[in-house]
Amino acid sequence: MTVARSLNRAARTKATGAWAPRRAVLAVAVVLAALAIPAAAQADQMTVFSCHDPAGNALGDHGWTQEHNGGTFLFLVDNCGANGQGGLVGELSGRGGGYANNEAVNWTFSAPSWATIAKYTISVPSSYAYPSSGAGDGQTFVDASDENDPIYDYRNLGGSRGATTIERSPPDEVRSVTVDASCDGELGACPGAVFISRIEVSQATFLLDDSSVPAVKNVAGSLLAGGTVAGPAEVTFQASDSGPGIYSAHFIVDGVAQPAVVLDNNNGLCQNLGQTSNGTRSFESPEPCAKNAEGAMTLETADWPDGAHHVQLVVEDASGNQVSAYNGTTVFHNAAQSSVGAPNGPGAGASSSGAPSPGAANGTAASESATLHLGVGPTISRSYKRRAFTLRGRLLTKQGQPIEGAALDILQQTLGSDQTQLIAHATTGAGGSFAVTVPGGPSRTVEVAYRAFANDATYAAEAQVSESVSAGIRLHVGPRSTSPTGTIVLSGQVLGPIPKGGVLAELLVHYRGRWEPFRTPRTNSKGRFRVVYQFQGAVGRFPFKAEVPDGQAGFAFSSGYSAHVSVATN
Repeated sequence: MTVARSLNRAARTKATGAWAPRRAVLAVAVVLAALAIPAAAQADQMTVFSCHDPAGNALGDHGWTQEHNGGTFLFLVDNCGANGQGGLVGELSGRGGGYANNEAVNWTFSAPSWATIAKYTISVPSSYAYPSSGAGDGQTFVDASDENDPIYDYRNLGGSRGATTIERSPPDEVRSVTVDASCDGELGACPGAVFISRIEVSQATFLLDDSSVPAVKNVAGSLLAGGTVAGPAEVTFQASDSGPGIYSAHFIVDGVAQPAVVLDNNNGLCQNLGQTSNGTRSFESPEPCAKNAEGAMTLETADWPDGAHHVQLVVEDASGNQVSAYNGTTVFHNAAQSSVGAPNGPGAGASSSGAPSPGAANGTAASESATLHLGVGPTISRSYKRRAFTLRGRLLTKQGQPIEGAALDILQQTLGSDQTQLIAHATTGAGGSFAVTVPGGPSRTVEVAYRAFANDATYAAEAQVSESVSAGIRLHVGPRSTSPTGTIVLSGQVLGPIPKGGVLAELLVHYRGRWEPFRTPRTNSKGRFRVVYQFQGAVGRFPFKAEVPDGQAGFAFSSGYSAHVSVATN
């Protein structure tokens, strides 16, 4: 991550004792996809979860910048990749020459330019600061941009401290929060060859205020054409937002809000994580959604009685701020669509009476109001080796009667793609049950779909499950034994379809009780990488592993790890 802020939080001027911080904002670029969600209950605010969400699921470090002010043995490490474990770490390890005053490392969360931080909660599992011995000592602290020495949310000036949760609603405008590990050396340098300071953040929650309002333009479509409409009526538009980005759109018909549709999930970032009690949406990035989005919303007018209806189309940004894209009265008229003598639809035959023929019934008790029930939850996680799985379920009428002997389509939409593929078929058996082997693939949405009659142009029932597949990666290290200053070669391959420009693979070594990243090579188009590494005098046995970080453009897999490979130095 790029260093974008001065670390000098610990630098007091001798004349005034004042802090001299500089602040910066980290912007995160975004990409798009779609799914259905409810509208936000709380406008003007959104929640950001960092490192882990409250349930312990691993997230990234979006919104954080890191600062390094000093020489060697100062570490900033993102260990948030494991569910429920690890965190954002700042550390000053033992160094032979000790540390001068103000040598430090920082993690800083900065609100975007359009936002301020209304509230924050930070979980610190532990911290350590070397006790004073008449000269310099270690220190760790947490504070916000409205606080100055000696006001801190948290400070450790000596010894070990256990788990602490910091919760604060600032009285004034706050734009950043800083987590610091440093040498407080006003009385002299911090000593050499001892551990000076370390602090870790395992979970952070930020409530952001957002005063921006989205805008829409170029609104068009059959719903706006005037007169009478029948069947599906469309509204197209372009939306923009200077704040957290365009999130969703939904119709309101006769005062009743319809299910909202996320216009783009931005490669998973523009996805509500839930787990809030204040009505806000939650995300893992402070800028989760696209600033600009093109929408195409369809209203099935046949779902309402014929006649005049008041219709609104509302567009929302991620924090729930709304703008109306359309507000008017439209006449729905669909009765003629099913009358005798009406034109045949695409692919439909005609009966001897001239009415459209639905074709053969698909299964016993075939029904246009059928329901599909899957034997799994809405999301599943699979390893690369076990990405193929058996999907089971039942097909029933609205009244709960089984539909037997029905043909089902199995489709998939790969994460980040807008294309749907037919990948398998299934047939219901006794009790309307079915089981189908879904072939291995990347992270995707798998859908089971049912047509009630052979000539139906659309599905009568659909059910989905989102499968997250961890990346496959192999690591080879040689030689497995070398001198304390010896050289080893780490090579490997990331599996699965690889983008033309390759993907990033992070290499880690287990050192001082935790995994430390040390190289991030990019693979070639076949997923292969090779790195040469030289030890710097370390003696012992050192396990290595490789990780494929998730969220990489064109690579539809979640993060995955290789097996451990150990090297001995002696």
